[in-house]
Amino acid sequence: MTSEAKPEIRIHNYVVVFLDLLGQKERLAEFSKLIPHKGLTPELQSAIQDTYGATFKLRETIRSYFEGHELHKVDPKILEGLTDTQRGLFDKMVSSKIHLQYMGDAIVLYSRLTNKYGELNLRSILMMLGNCALRLLLQLGEGNPIRGAIEIGVAMDWEEFGIYGSAFYSAYSLESSVAKYPRVLIGDELLKFLQAWEKDKGVDPPTTVNKEVARRCLSVICEDIDGRAMLDFLSPDLPNIFGSSADNAEFKMLGKSVKEGFNFVNSEYSRFVSEKNSELAFRYALLRDYYISRMGAWDEGT
Repeated sequence: MTSEAKPEIRIHNYVVVFLDLLGQKERLAEFSKLIPHKGLTPELQSAIQDTYGATFKLRETIRSYFEGHELHKVDPKILEGLTDTQRGLFDKMVSSKIHLQYMGDAIVLYSRLTNKYGELNLRSILMMLGNCALRLLLQLGEGNPIRGAIEIGVAMDWEEFGIYGSAFYSAYSLESSVAKYPRVLIGDELLKFLQAWEKDKGVDPPTTVNKEVARRCLSVICEDIDGRAMLDFLSPDLPNIFGSSADNAEFKMLGKSVKEGFNFVNSEYSRFVSEKNSELAFRYALLRDYYISRMGAWDEGT
């Protein structure tokens, strides 16, 4: 009797994002326990399409975002002008692949903190923060809020199982037990890590790049009213982390989503007040105040 081969386990330092599409539990509770013997009713069909559609759209949008980055080719003219040494350094600036793992209405994103050469590369963190900011902004504008957290730590990536370890658990715990309302929290370890890199004294090319990436990451992180570091998804510096500017036509178009998001948040706040749901009314009041504090910068860009 032969034993099955053990799966390969890769243990490294990872950055992990845990995102949860909110409101799905309540919508799913509206489903009948079993499909009626006469078949799906129009009401049940509508409910299924509403819940499945929102989850599928979120998955596909995030997947296509990162696949688009991976397929983006560097202009050959840039590489032609580089020496062999410069080409080697340029190659080392490529970050590790960002993986996606689906868990019902939740999505996990994870990536090693080192590139294929085993050298530290912070670009994966920047890409995750940028995507989370855009998704949070757009999802609120569509009335389908998400909540999440991002943290770094030791984890294992099993070929068929996915990510598992302290980085995963920390991100999950922050999202499920601490975040409370539509926001993306930044883990303590990640915050300290970025702050240390921003202050690094190194001047070699890889260190200089990582310092700049850390600076861009920190430009879209702020402290919320409860003292927690959160993703500042309406920051006027958001275009900068994509190497763009507020004058870019694509970012100007986001102004509409910001206004729609504010209207949705304000509507939810009013609804919870009318229902005397103190807990949710308070949470959405905090989110509404955050929008109010940032709306001016987006109004100027639209």
